[in-house]
Amino acid sequence: MIPYLDGNVNSWWYTGREPDTTGRYAAGSDDAVKTLRDARLALFLSQQDLAGKAKIGRSTIAAIEAGTPPRLSTARALAAALAMKPNDIDWPAKDGKASADGN
Repeated sequence: MIPYLDGNVNSWWYTGREPDTTGRYAAGSDDAVKTLRDARLALFLSQQDLAGKAKIGRSTIAAIEAGTPPRLSTARALAAALAMKPNDIDWPAKDGKASADGN
């Protein structure tokens, strides 16, 4: 469900978190690790938008969100495009389950 936007792209009421001084939603202690999809949607980005910012293919993002583990360089590029650290994202593991360390 996408929340109604009244022209202001602040989503603190949707995420339950106040933005930090940069306008981004810093990971708090209650949600320090989130999936790539959660991080992407928190910034209201489509897969195509994120792919353009990270300079990777949209199908790569779709595959990661479906459970394929990313290459380290891809994980770093995606995290940078989301203004996050790679360890702040819960990447899929080789067994198909999410893993906070990306392995």
